[in-house]
Amino acid sequence: MGVFRRNSFAVAVAVLAVLALAIPVLARPDRAEIVLSRTCHVGNASLAPGTYQVVFDGNKVSFLRDSKLIAEATGEWKRADRKVEDTGVRYEESGRILEIRVQGRDSYFAIP
Repeated sequence: MGVFRRNSFAVAVAVLAVLALAIPVLARPDRAEIVLSRTCHVGNASLAPGTYQVVFDGNKVSFLRDSKLIAEATGEWKRADRKVEDTGVRYEESGRILEIRVQGRDSYFAIP
């Protein structure tokens, strides 16, 4: 019986250690790189053409360029009808960004 308890304790400690290492990875915000070919708008900010890092953290998205915060917006993840094939944005004719799609995901980030 003593060996069984010792082994159970070791297994429990190992499982807790794995979970402790995995949780920060799961909690880390998602990132993607997008390239805008035209001036776009998010909230009151204008995004010039170029490459941006987008960082998703819950219902918030941040647009960074050269590690500087350019714009932020809130939105929500919506289920796509199929996996996204290419990373990019969908925008209105005026340039207001409506959606951000990330390759390989089965959802997209919608900005109201």
